[in-house]
Amino acid sequence: MTTVEPPRPHTLIIRIWPEPREVAGQGGEWRGELREVASGSVRYFRGLDGLGPLVREIIEREDE
Repeated sequence: MTTVEPPRPHTLIIRIWPEPREVAGQGGEWRGELREVASGSVRYFRGLDGLGPLVREIIEREDE
């Protein structure tokens, strides 16, 4: 019988902040930092839509 190891959990720290636009009348943009605690690696993203792909990349890297 083969024993399957459960996937390793990931501890991530996510920081987000609004970045103001320099041009008057335009809204700001969200920026962020994703830090993987175990490895210490840091990735930056622009816009909240940029967060999902980075998390997916970390999780899928484990499957390799």
